[in-house]
Amino acid sequence: MRIMMNLKNLLPGLLFLTLAFTGCDDEIDITAPEKEVPVVYAIFNQNENTHYVKVNRLLQGDRSFDELAKDRSIAEYDDIKVEIVETTYTSDFNEEVDMQNARYIECTPVEVNDKDSGTFYYPNQKVYQASFQLNEDNVYGVRITLPDGEEVTGFSPLVRTTFSTVKPGTCRPQNLTGCVIDFGSRSSTTQNEFSAYSVVVTQPGFCRSFETSLTFRYREVIGGQLSDPIDIVVDLGKETFESTYDPRGGQAPASRTVRFVSDRFYQIIADRVPDLDDSPGVERRILDSAFINVDFASEDLELYTQVSQPSESLLEDKPPFTNLKGGGIGVVGSRNDIEIRLPLSTRTQEELVNATVLGLTAQKGFCNTQEPNNDCYP
Repeated sequence: MRIMMNLKNLLPGLLFLTLAFTGCDDEIDITAPEKEVPVVYAIFNQNENTHYVKVNRLLQGDRSFDELAKDRSIAEYDDIKVEIVETTYTSDFNEEVDMQNARYIECTPVEVNDKDSGTFYYPNQKVYQASFQLNEDNVYGVRITLPDGEEVTGFSPLVRTTFSTVKPGTCRPQNLTGCVIDFGSRSSTTQNEFSAYSVVVTQPGFCRSFETSLTFRYREVIGGQLSDPIDIVVDLGKETFESTYDPRGGQAPASRTVRFVSDRFYQIIADRVPDLDDSPGVERRILDSAFINVDFASEDLELYTQVSQPSESLLEDKPPFTNLKGGGIGVVGSRNDIEIRLPLSTRTQEELVNATVLGLTAQKGFCNTQEPNNDCYP
């Protein structure tokens, strides 16, 4: 599952009042007075112009969890003010934000109806949105004003990315002209195997982790017409840096190399694309291109994701994590993503079409668009 969680599908009442909030007290009063605790979730991405904030009440009460989770009236607020705050750090040497010179953008409550079914109420839920362009030199956060006037705040620097952050294969990241994705190079030791394809990721500013995926795209010719694109997505896994790179300091960013064995690419295509004989109406398949997608997460988002995972042992006690101040829980973080679209190399297309080395994809009906005088397109 990608680090990049869809805000509209966030479960209302994300955190339930549990023993995690009772500290070391060995006496538990399950009928203790309720305390207003907002649950806030806001993830900023400078590639997006519309930004969402999710705010719910922490579910509390003497009814069963299932009853509380289905009751939208107690999970959502009717009379709160939600603002996105655009500001800067007070200096390059701390994480204190400048509230006096900040810009406050009030969010509008909107109704969304695409939440998946599950334990919590669905499909409708309320989120708060504002539309404007983010600036990676600034720090962004939220200010929630509750009905009693109390304020809950949280901030995060933006994950900074440039096109040179990702180096696919032997390409030069500053200039991808003429670059291809090549799954056709022979191994130096065995002529009947393919070598690994690598992607070098240099750590962006304020990034703690990233996930990489590869998308292979093709189209089908059906009844003389070209179909919509068909994507096959391969998850290449998650990498976590030892620490967050702060571009304000003097340290150098770290790098990680993600490797993908080329043989696996052809095996995945063989497994996920049906043979042409088993595809009624499909005349042939046209090779399109491939995409390298890298999704980056800030430190706060990464830590929140880690502690939100279920414990693997009954003896493991995960402390709750939040970077909210003023009595709220949840997370304010940032993410960023890069997508690099590149054509497949000639020898990669030849192997997909003819399967001369691995013998895996010859029955798939692929047509090589790089062959001279080809008749791939209708």
